[in-house]
Amino acid sequence: MGLGGIPVDNLNEKQLTITTTLNRVLLVDDEDGFLELMYRMVSSFGYVCQTAKNAEEALVILSRETFNILLTDMMMPGMDGMELLKHCRQHFPDMEVIVLTGYSKIYSYTDVIKRGATDFIEKPVGIDELCAKLQRVSREQDLRSSLRLEIMERIKAEAELQNHQEKLNDIIDQRTHELQRSNALLLAEVDERIMAEQELLSYAERVKLFAYTVSHDLKTPAISINGLAELLLRKYGTPLEERAIHICRQIVKSSEQLVELVENINQYIHAKETPISIESVDPGNILWSIGDEFSEELKKRGIGFSLPDKLPTVRADKLALTRVFWNYIDNALKYGGDTLDVIAITYVDADDYHQFKVSDNGAGIGSDETESIFQLFNRSRAAMAKKGTGMGLAIVREIAEQHKGQAWVERGDPCGTTFCISLNKNL
Repeated sequence: MGLGGIPVDNLNEKQLTITTTLNRVLLVDDEDGFLELMYRMVSSFGYVCQTAKNAEEALVILSRETFNILLTDMMMPGMDGMELLKHCRQHFPDMEVIVLTGYSKIYSYTDVIKRGATDFIEKPVGIDELCAKLQRVSREQDLRSSLRLEIMERIKAEAELQNHQEKLNDIIDQRTHELQRSNALLLAEVDERIMAEQELLSYAERVKLFAYTVSHDLKTPAISINGLAELLLRKYGTPLEERAIHICRQIVKSSEQLVELVENINQYIHAKETPISIESVDPGNILWSIGDEFSEELKKRGIGFSLPDKLPTVRADKLALTRVFWNYIDNALKYGGDTLDVIAITYVDADDYHQFKVSDNGAGIGSDETESIFQLFNRSRAAMAKKGTGMGLAIVREIAEQHKGQAWVERGDPCGTTFCISLNKNL
């Protein structure tokens, strides 16, 4: 017996071989011979087959096993193929149903497709047609399975994405809350600092006013005491005892120191609090003027005083720069000692800075004093026996910083001292 005119025994192996991943087929037909033939053919295509002689037996098998494709005859005793098709569509919607019938006049292709069949094959069945339709159904099942898997993966990915988005939103909300809280704390801290700065400025103004007031109130009686003591010495010095004369001289000396201290306090406050007035200044004129002021002492002590042949014009506060040079030269004269015989002014062009140096060959200072002598009310050991307030170099450093520069001292070798100041050129 053949199918489509080809004997079953002569079936070409190449024709009948097909690869599929969905390979379980249930064959239903009430004719034993045809059922056997169909079994051999479908099996030869690479499918795993099982047979049932009627619809009832097929339903029993379907209740306990899963199949991908159902090949069923239409005309069978009892439940026919149309009723089996209806039942399968209700209970096994993923299984494909191909209807086989020799009664094409009774059941048309349209009828079975409307009832839910996947395809329709007329008996006698052609090998090529059967192979092609099984292959198409298998490919469609593969595609649907792949699409279903892809859809499930996408649904899972979307769910994970949604979960990550919700977590991200939670993190953003948390970070936003933390940022808002930090900003609130920062604003509160800023407000506190502004208030503290305002209070500090107010306190500084009160301290400055108090300092000015105290220095003014101290200066007047100090000058009076100094004047009265000198008057006492001039008019009544001879009749007084030596002890009284010594006391009067001490009063004069102390009152002079008090006046000098008050003046230095005013200078320090002025240097620290008053904005500098920048203008073009000729430092040579300032130094010649100071040299002239000290000329009598320089001549008396035989001290040489030298200036560079040429000095550049600088941008600086003229009064402040005068105070710096005066302090440096006065320090050299006060504390240079008996060996002092030269005071030399030099200039160095140091990139963005003007550097002025006042050097002497006097007694010098200790290596541990190069920084401390610029501190307020701090004096070198050599200066302790000399008249002074310990404020001059502190004033110099304050002026240097206002000019965006520095003030420092360099020790000579083996003796002598060089006091330096740098002024920023870009003022």
